Amino acid sequence: MKKAILLLILSLIAVHSAYAEPIKIVATTSTLEDLIKGVGGDNVDVTYIVSSGVCPDHWDLKPSQVAALNEASIIFQHGMEGWLKNVTRPDQKVIVLSGPWNTPQMAINKTMQIAAALKEADPEHAEEYDKRAEMLVERFQNVSKILSERAKEAGTENVKVLCMEWQSGFVSWMGFDIVKTYASEEKLSLKDVNDLIKVGRENSVSIVVDNLQSGVNVGEQIAREINATHVVLTNFPGAVEGTETLDKMMLYNGEALLAAVSGAA
Repeated sequence: MKKAILLLILSLIAVHSAYAEPIKIVATTSTLEDLIKGVGGDNVDVTYIVSSGVCPDHWDLKPSQVAALNEASIIFQHGMEGWLKNVTRPDQKVIVLSGPWNTPQMAINKTMQIAAALKEADPEHAEEYDKRAEMLVERFQNVSKILSERAKEAGTENVKVLCMEWQSGFVSWMGFDIVKTYASEEKLSLKDVNDLIKVGRENSVSIVVDNLQSGVNVGEQIAREINATHVVLTNFPGAVEGTETLDKMMLYNGEALLAAVSGAA
């Protein structure tokens, strides 16, 4: 009798595990959402807040998003989202993944942080999270190999660039010679713009790199003034066609830079 009861309990536990609800997660951006889905698979139910074409430190929450945040068990953020402070519950787990993410190694670092967080929250599926994280890491390593080889062939180290600061990590990783970086256009004065034009001319800069989410009008103006190619990169998946995932976004950004090198040659 006792054995039969034990078997019944174990079978009920197995059924519960098989049909357990996925962890409700809110990510502030499409970058974090993509990585969490990649690691979490069917074990997570994840949505993101900020539209991929917008900088995440400027956002007005909608009522539906406040509700989603309230229902989440875990919230992942970058650390720049000041608007998040007054809408989280004391009992919610809020995980901050600070620092840039737009190079393969940076993305790998974030992947491993997410895997660790999910394993802590849901140790029952730890092995699954590890396997998915490993597959995601392989994708970023493949991107790294492809773009590194192409950058070397293109001789990017000989190409001088003015670069929006939020893209400087990726542009530098691609081997370009960054002469000067600049802030988002809302922070640039007329003097700043004129100084950038002067630096661009004096250093024979051939490419001006902008970040889509921080504005592109000033970069376009500078490129026109110094007769350089204007390239717009994106920092969040989904903002541009063909950038649905973070690895595809990196490939898109890399191809855009390499095309500019070919055009400037």
